[in-house]
Amino acid sequence: MRVQYTLPGMQTVMTRPTGAAGGAEAGPAATFKKRLKRLQTAIPLNWKRLLRLDQPALSASLIGPPPRPAALETFDPADLRLRWRGLIERHARAFSEVPIESLAAAGGVTTDAMRNVERMLALLMQLQDREDAIVSRHLAETRG
Repeated sequence: MRVQYTLPGMQTVMTRPTGAAGGAEAGPAATFKKRLKRLQTAIPLNWKRLLRLDQPALSASLIGPPPRPAALETFDPADLRLRWRGLIERHARAFSEVPIESLAAAGGVTTDAMRNVERMLALLMQLQDREDAIVSRHLAETRG
């Protein structure tokens, strides 16, 4: 692994020839004292430019989010809960109004399958009741 101990802006100052014929002190035989004298007179005044802080960093924080698709719909959680409640109530009402045997005959399925669907709807309605209790408790606690 190679470690670079010099800053890129300082490196160009150090290797720049100073004499008319190329300058003997710019080569590898230049003494450290001569290099320091040259650095004291030739350091750029803008330290941010020397450290390349004036250039924007290429990172994910500077890249914005992708554009939102026109067909993307966003829903409010309360709106989704209301739609879900309406869907389950519609299906539960159909099971309460019409006997299971006639639903099974109309759908071309067995009575046992329709009983499983009825149990699933009952389970979903219990889930909604529990979700409502959690949401109402959360609202009561956050409002004070």
